[in-house]
Amino acid sequence: VIPLLIPFYLLTAVLVVDIARKLPEYRQMILAVIVVLVLIGSYGQWQQGSALIEDKFTGYRELQEAGQWIQEHSERGDIIMSAGRPQLTHYTELENLQHTYNLTSELALIREHQVKYSVISNWEKSPEWLYGYLLDGQGGDYFVPVFQSVRDYGGGRRMFAVVFETTELARQAPSSSSQEGIAS
Repeated sequence: VIPLLIPFYLLTAVLVVDIARKLPEYRQMILAVIVVLVLIGSYGQWQQGSALIEDKFTGYRELQEAGQWIQEHSERGDIIMSAGRPQLTHYTELENLQHTYNLTSELALIREHQVKYSVISNWEKSPEWLYGYLLDGQGGDYFVPVFQSVRDYGGGRRMFAVVFETTELARQAPSSSSQEGIAS
């Protein structure tokens, strides 16, 4: 937006100077009208910019709250898993792994790295299978919800972050009978 304003202001200045030279008796009135028009246009842009900055200022708040909760309830060296890796790595100061494409590979990664918490959010999209699995309550054997942050931003925008603690069952090596249940 700013690079587009520079040519606009230059064009406006050239036109003002050109008009002022041609109509010397109306010079001050023309300049005043142009200044008022520029100020009115700038005010609208200023309002829109302020609203955008305010909206971004509170953005990712749910991930921030989830990260702060994890930081308060974890120990140095714990590992988490989420789609919002940059944000949660910043807020938790913990290693953060990316979610995988299905439950079998997710559990394998949890076991391999002894992941303590898994976070899903709609700020940074988690895999679709994970939303259905965790939010529909199917993951009780492996994932226990321990924290959630939900906000309604109006206009149908409802943002959330949910922290799940992985269970001992999720972190231990699979037996042959439990491996058959995971594959389905």
